[in-house]
Amino acid sequence: MPDSDAASRIAGLRAELLENLTALRRAVAATAALKNLLDDDWFGAIADEIRHSSPPHPAKTDPSGFLYDFMHPLRGVDWFEKAQQLMLNGRLAEVDEDSKFALWMAGIDPLRSIIPRLDERVQALSSVAFKPD
Repeated sequence: MPDSDAASRIAGLRAELLENLTALRRAVAATAALKNLLDDDWFGAIADEIRHSSPPHPAKTDPSGFLYDFMHPLRGVDWFEKAQQLMLNGRLAEVDEDSKFALWMAGIDPLRSIIPRLDERVQALSSVAFKPD
């Protein structure tokens, strides 16, 4: 039975990683410049490695752990998403105390905070002229 438990945990981890990869892919697809760097080939390679490695870990395609940096424990939880949006809109006073505590403990979803800033930086970098050697 221990092998069955391990297989179940691995399947759960694999599903969680693929779900996180899908959320990251959606966020990147909505950007202006980042989507050109993190393209379908990049996402496909990571998904393939997650599906075929055991335990699932995209060490070859994502050695820096970029995917893991974008996981969030409360992503998709309705009350958290509403509280997060209110906070991002400057309306934190309208958020109840429990939700404020969750925002403080878990932080803003990095897909909502880091991806837009990263896209801005990629756009700015792409406008810099480089001198050829």
